[in-house]
Amino acid sequence: MPHEPPPARSKGNTDRQFPEDTSAYDLYMLTGSRASVYEELEWIARAKEFVRRLGNEKRKIMGICFGHQLVAESFDGRVSKNPKGWEVGWASFELSPDAKKELGQTTPVDLYYTHQDAVLTLPTGFKSLGGNEKTAFQGMYKDNSVITFQGHPEFPKEIIYES
Repeated sequence: MPHEPPPARSKGNTDRQFPEDTSAYDLYMLTGSRASVYEELEWIARAKEFVRRLGNEKRKIMGICFGHQLVAESFDGRVSKNPKGWEVGWASFELSPDAKKELGQTTPVDLYYTHQDAVLTLPTGFKSLGGNEKTAFQGMYKDNSVITFQGHPEFPKEIIYES
């Protein structure tokens, strides 16, 4: 009889509250926002504090778009408006040599993008997944606990082009 994985538990965070017990979830997925991570908003400051806590406790984190930028800013990286402008639509990036070796993948990564901010400096201890001519750091990772993407792996082409 095949092993059945446990049902997924998830909780959206539209109320901008953060759990006290970080062991309640196996993975924290940090997703998009209309805000920029460098805006001086109280909820963003609390989110950065929570992400640092997750990192210190070695919780698994996946950051997508704003989440990618939030992770960078939470750990001494730098995010700003992309000096090369908006990145919108499908784009590819080559994995960095380290990422190719560590992930065992050599093919380019194709993702959907819609962003005007970008990680300009990686945080200490993080490695680049790779980049392209528009955005130098299309993703980053640290140890076996954090992976982030500037693009949107949750949007396959079938969903985008179906509309």
